[in-house]
Amino acid sequence: MIVRLIQKNYQFIIGWLLFILLGLIYLYNFDKASSFITANPLHNTSLDYTFRVITTLGDGLFIAALGVLLFILKAKRHSLLLLASFAVSGIIVQLIKIISPSPRPSLFLQQQHIDYPYFLGQITLHNFYSFPSGHTAAAFAVAASLAFLLKNKSYSFIFLMMAILIGYSRIYLGQHFPEDVVAGSAIGVVCTIATMVILDRFFPKWQQL
Repeated sequence: MIVRLIQKNYQFIIGWLLFILLGLIYLYNFDKASSFITANPLHNTSLDYTFRVITTLGDGLFIAALGVLLFILKAKRHSLLLLASFAVSGIIVQLIKIISPSPRPSLFLQQQHIDYPYFLGQITLHNFYSFPSGHTAAAFAVAASLAFLLKNKSYSFIFLMMAILIGYSRIYLGQHFPEDVVAGSAIGVVCTIATMVILDRFFPKWQQL
């Protein structure tokens, strides 16, 4: 089943794996603080507003509303996979955060006595539970769910790019490190694939909804 899923969705899978690979190469070449600062070379009012809007697309309430909307529009299998993969990825993310409550960028840079001028005053900056990024995991879970189920695979690139933008918004807004985003993207897609396998195994008629 997994092989067939990958074959049918190779555009999305290849793009996602390329994102992971480039992310790992980037992380290999920078320490934690440098990876965050280097990824934030430009800030202005327009970008501040844009990424504050984009990051809301990874919020749980928005994703829950999207799942309900798909159900109302009778796209029940899309709704089921989207909400189930979102829930599974969310549980995994929260478990990791509890086990390893790593500091967020604002606290980490303060502890390292590094001055960073671009933290936004309009948003609340959290101090802990940085790794992994929940917004990114949710965004990639949703992107993978839609890419896997839609017949028109040309939309896969759009879904992937939106997920990447949501992930980057977490770095831009000072809420996460690049490593948090890379890990979140991996969790989101892997959880979606695992959810599809579980649904096929125990609820084989779900794709007929």
